[in-house]
Amino acid sequence: MKKFLVSIGLSIFILPISVFAVQNGQSTNSQSGQTNTATTPASSVSATQNQAQSQAQSQTQAQANTSTMTQDQIRTQLRTELQESAPSFAPKNIVAQQHRSQVAAAVENMIMLSANLQDATIGEQIRVIARNQGRSEDIVNQSLEKAQNRSAFAKFFAGPAYSQLRNVKQQIEENQLRIQQLNQIAAQISNQADLTNLQSQIQVLEEQNTSLEEQLNQDTKGFSLFGWLSKLISGF
Repeated sequence: MKKFLVSIGLSIFILPISVFAVQNGQSTNSQSGQTNTATTPASSVSATQNQAQSQAQSQTQAQANTSTMTQDQIRTQLRTELQESAPSFAPKNIVAQQHRSQVAAAVENMIMLSANLQDATIGEQIRVIARNQGRSEDIVNQSLEKAQNRSAFAKFFAGPAYSQLRNVKQQIEENQLRIQQLNQIAAQISNQADLTNLQSQIQVLEEQNTSLEEQLNQDTKGFSLFGWLSKLISGF
């Protein structure tokens, strides 16, 4: 009987403790679950931010690579432009060599200037003029050299090589037209440094054109028996 009563007493005492332990465990698990639930979104946000930063860095690097490629392409195009625009014919006459050197420098400066201008339309206009000026210089030097190599005997009977000198005369006229175009372009340039640079090249071309006119007058002088006929036939 005593054992039975003791068993009942222990059961009454242990049961509340068990219930309390179970409730406490559930509460702890619930709080732990809430903590985990709260932590999970923060981790997700952090991962998203890292991914966004990584994408932004990739885009920045890609833009930098694109910019570098563009600059390389511009430099390559500029070198090609300079090579194609420079006079290629090397005259034997010392005066002609000096003339060619000065015109080549003016052409190069105009090409460089055109690449630095903010107005792409004006830059292209200057490049076209510079290319044509370089080609014109070759025509002038080749024609003058052929005319000056004409023998004294041929000059006495037929006069100067009017067909070659006619080419020079035509290039002088085209040079003057290009100078006028450059002056019109200069009026549209607001940057003082660029304007001064262009005006300097215009001055070089004007001086060289004046020198060509003097050379042309010199080469057409002299007596000849049938020079008037050669001049008429050549259309000089």
